[in-house]
Amino acid sequence: FQFKTEFERSFKENGKSHVKTKQAEESMKNEQKIIDKRSESKKLEDAWKTLVKNRDKLTNSWKKKMKDMQLSMLQIMFQNHCTTIDNIDLKNKEEIESKKLKAKDMELKQLQELLELRESVINQTK
Repeated sequence: FQFKTEFERSFKENGKSHVKTKQAEESMKNEQKIIDKRSESKKLEDAWKTLVKNRDKLTNSWKKKMKDMQLSMLQIMFQNHCTTIDNIDLKNKEEIESKKLKAKDMELKQLQELLELRESVINQTK
């Protein structure tokens, strides 16, 4: 009978310590879960920061490409404008030369008519 009582007492104490051990294990598991969650949260935060940096790099790269493209478009427009101006200048020079030639032709015709008139006057006076 005493053996049974000691056994029960021992079982109760061991049972209590077993419960305490289980509670400690649960507590440690919960703490480990919290640590894991914090670690995961930190990893996610780092990943987010990396994404933001990459986005900013891409944005800056895109902005630079857009500026380069705008500059090249402006350069092409400027070259076209210069070509147009050169064409207009060339056309104007050609027109001026043409007018000069017409004016000389007219002058030559007038001189020729005067020469013919002079010759006819000379022939009439003979």
